[in-house]
Amino acid sequence: MMRASMLVFAASLLMAGAANAKDLPLMQVEGVISRGLLEHAAFAACAPLSNGQIKASDISAGWADELEAIAGLLNEAGFDPAFVGALPTRYELTAATPVFAEQKALARYCAMLGDWPKRYLTFIYFIPQFEIKKALEQ
Repeated sequence: MMRASMLVFAASLLMAGAANAKDLPLMQVEGVISRGLLEHAAFAACAPLSNGQIKASDISAGWADELEAIAGLLNEAGFDPAFVGALPTRYELTAATPVFAEQKALARYCAMLGDWPKRYLTFIYFIPQFEIKKALEQ
């Protein structure tokens, strides 16, 4: 298992080295958006356990607002309009949100996230547009 992991890691380094320098900002942006999407998807999956305190529809609306802000930054930075226009489809929250057949499995998953309701309600979570803005300013 360890050997397979090392091979995957080595292959990823080779692929990263083969990337064109102009592709680096795009790869960074994709990684940042993906991290934000996965965290929001986890919140959306766990929302039903919040006793109505947090609604998946609010998380979805917030994610749409974040994608809009990201699109503005990327447009200003001169990213390909086709890439920017595809953000809502490519980074769709419902596609990334895990679904559990059993309530017990959902509860275990959400417990793994720690005090996610507090993090969500106090905005202590990953906000992609801030990191993208910082990366674009470098």
